[in-house]
Amino acid sequence: GIRNGLDWLLASAAGEGLPLVEFHDDAELGIGPHLRPALDPAQARAVLSQLLALRAKGLRQPLPFGPYSGWELFTAGDMARGLQKAAQRWHGSARSWGEGTGEALRLALRGRDPFAHEPTQLQFVDLSMTIYGAVVSGQLYAGTDAQALQAIAADLDLEDAE
Repeated sequence: GIRNGLDWLLASAAGEGLPLVEFHDDAELGIGPHLRPALDPAQARAVLSQLLALRAKGLRQPLPFGPYSGWELFTAGDMARGLQKAAQRWHGSARSWGEGTGEALRLALRGRDPFAHEPTQLQFVDLSMTIYGAVVSGQLYAGTDAQALQAIAADLDLEDAE
């Protein structure tokens, strides 16, 4: 997860040149080992700088992000499916846990639903793609096209994601 990705970024930034070796059950590739090659140190430092800027922002204001919902968005393969899956994880249902129903997130976000309004939805997508793009692939995320996201979200029924 995030912790392994941060270790990988830090080792790459320090010039260690060692791959990250993980074991996890991947439907296509099996249990592993899964190797993630070391990044160029300059790239790793740039990615870490982007994450540190997010941390600084998060110390000043609550950010609309949840690790499980964000992961659903990041791994979905396309934005429309990702938004739907992320909203389902956030809201939960009568039979499943909803990440956004937890007391800590409800308190931090003052009960706001990141999927209810365009600005917070855009922030959620940007945060999820930035964080997971960094710790999974060592990539900088340039930002989400707000108009494209608006068009995708208009076709989804995020209120009934339960």
